Amino acid sequence: MNCSLEDILAFRPDNRVRLTDGQFSIWKHYGGNRAVFFDLRGDETGNLTCIEVEVSAVKPELALAYARAAVNQLLDSLTATVPHPIVIQRLELLSPGSNTDVLAYQITMPHQLNTNLPRIGGFFPAGAFTGVEAVLREALTNPSPYYRLLLAYRGVEGTKRIHREFAAFVKKHNVDAPVLEALKLDRTEMAQHGFRGKVLEFETLRQLIDEYEDLRDAAAHYFLGSRGSRARQHLKFSSTLALTYGRVSALMLNQLRRELVNLKEFHRCYMAPRTHVGMILPMEAVRERYVVVSPDDEATALPDEFN
Repeated sequence: MNCSLEDILAFRPDNRVRLTDGQFSIWKHYGGNRAVFFDLRGDETGNLTCIEVEVSAVKPELALAYARAAVNQLLDSLTATVPHPIVIQRLELLSPGSNTDVLAYQITMPHQLNTNLPRIGGFFPAGAFTGVEAVLREALTNPSPYYRLLLAYRGVEGTKRIHREFAAFVKKHNVDAPVLEALKLDRTEMAQHGFRGKVLEFETLRQLIDEYEDLRDAAAHYFLGSRGSRARQHLKFSSTLALTYGRVSALMLNQLRRELVNLKEFHRCYMAPRTHVGMILPMEAVRERYVVVSPDDEATALPDEFN
């Protein structure tokens, strides 16, 4: 996702979903007198190019949110009928008076910054950071706001464990190190993510986690609770809640990365001088010594980073 915004807007998707009988309209019924019509559009070769739906709304952001939910619900219903790996790549809000003038787009934002990777020698053992690093990368590359939130919570759990391990290490070895404090939230960043009201008064990630714990529970379990009114409440993935999930997960993941960087710096300054004693420095001149070695018999191989 490292590209320009212009590339995303100009990109025309190509797929193998064929409209064998040409373009057609389809309805989805919601019971009683509630139903919505959709138009499935195709190109000259008969491949599906877009799905159109008419929305009545007073604000563009509401039109886009409810259109996404409606199209998602149509795709959900199609799942049992036609196996299809379809995701919404881009929403276009068209002018009521024209089917060609685009008033607004809603897309998954690409990472538009240039990534400068200077020459570095290598990485020391990840140790306690291995799990959080893997969770963070998995979350950053996943398009689902629901799964990203679950991974963000898992990453936070990992950093809490690292905090406890580091505190125990410092105490056991009598290391002269400052107390690891939780990083403060950035109110400006929170406002930029669309947070309003009391949430902007939060100072720590723990407060944010407690506020949106229901989101995590709803994504992790089919029903929110086993008894009472919550026993029949469940998360509808194809709803406007996706936008809330996107905002919360993005903020949590940004904070998780800062927390990881902070913990790594603490480890480098106060723990690595004790834990990295006796390690050799790999030299490129003899790099043939440092290769991935597959065991002859994996069942009896000693456990290491690769088995």
